[in-house]
Amino acid sequence: MNEPTQDLWRNLKRPLVAILLGVLPFWLFLGASERRKVNGEVVFESDLNLLGVGMAIIALGLAFTMLRRDGSPGQPQRWWPRTLVVIAAIPLALFQLGYSIGFYSFKDIEIAVFGRPAPPPPDYAGLAPDVKKSVAERSKTQDQGHLHDDIVSTLLRMTEARSRHNAYATACYRGQWQMAETALPGMLGEAGRSQIAERVRSLASEPASPCTPNNTRLYITKLSEAYSHDADILAFLVAAYEGRFGTAPAAQIVPATPPAIEGVPVTVDASMEEAQRAFGTTSPPQPYTSAGGERLALYPGKGFALYLSDDKKVETIRLDAPFEGKVGGVRIGDSLITLKRLMGEPVGEPFPGTGLDTLAYLYHLPGGITARFDTSAGDGVQAILLFKTN
Repeated sequence: MNEPTQDLWRNLKRPLVAILLGVLPFWLFLGASERRKVNGEVVFESDLNLLGVGMAIIALGLAFTMLRRDGSPGQPQRWWPRTLVVIAAIPLALFQLGYSIGFYSFKDIEIAVFGRPAPPPPDYAGLAPDVKKSVAERSKTQDQGHLHDDIVSTLLRMTEARSRHNAYATACYRGQWQMAETALPGMLGEAGRSQIAERVRSLASEPASPCTPNNTRLYITKLSEAYSHDADILAFLVAAYEGRFGTAPAAQIVPATPPAIEGVPVTVDASMEEAQRAFGTTSPPQPYTSAGGERLALYPGKGFALYLSDDKKVETIRLDAPFEGKVGGVRIGDSLITLKRLMGEPVGEPFPGTGLDTLAYLYHLPGGITARFDTSAGDGVQAILLFKTN
């Protein structure tokens, strides 16, 4: 190696070592990693590269020492190529330090600079013909209260979809992909407007979900589809309501009669023989397993299950679809809004029902009977159970 080359190497050796210490930890790892997954998708990851932290600190020490001592007696003279390499090593080492500690990753930087990939486009193409037919037929036969309740329930679903969609879009897409608010229909009563305003307030306190590809599909694409679907249903319902009851805001609609049981030909505490006669059946009881052990039940017709006590009396009546009667004016499939409008506030707090994602609401009826309504957020009342009040 000739003398000029030796001088060049002598001047640049330490600065290049500082550069190398800032670069090597991108490929060398010695430390700890943490990954958290939800439904198979990584929602949190953190890496602590102790080797990288150590190398970055050494590189910073070398760089600042050279900047301070160069030109001093016994030290290399200041030379601008050497100084430039030293200065370049400092931000590289600082970046490496944060990267090795786990403050950020290249993926974080890419998202910060270029943004996240666009969410998959929604593929909703309008209401299916059978849904249109069902909504149109139902809206023609419902009374004013039920139709108004369906409008409020639809608006509440749309409010939830829009709120969660927009919260995720704000957190993960810098406010892009925001969903515009649908104006409330003029016929909506004060009670309905209050319920929607309260739901907006409660949703505002919910934190946005983590920014992941699966959540993007759920909160941007799927909620957009759900919102559009409900908006089309809302248009049908509002048109039917205004055509039948006018466009004036609805007053508070309350039931005119006390709660009654309609369409159930047998009462709690009836004997098994009385129940069989009432339904015109001779089918024997069937065994089933309950929390109390093996019991018997009659299934005299679609939508009916009669659970018997040890002395073969009707202890509990369960009503499911396609039961077409009413309990307190409430039908299978009615919304929670309809349930509370017709029955008032339940006895005690709701508790988990028997169906998937259902909550049970208890109400006392005349004659010492308690009604339990198992409801779900999307499908309304799923089952009604009648039994003696304790």
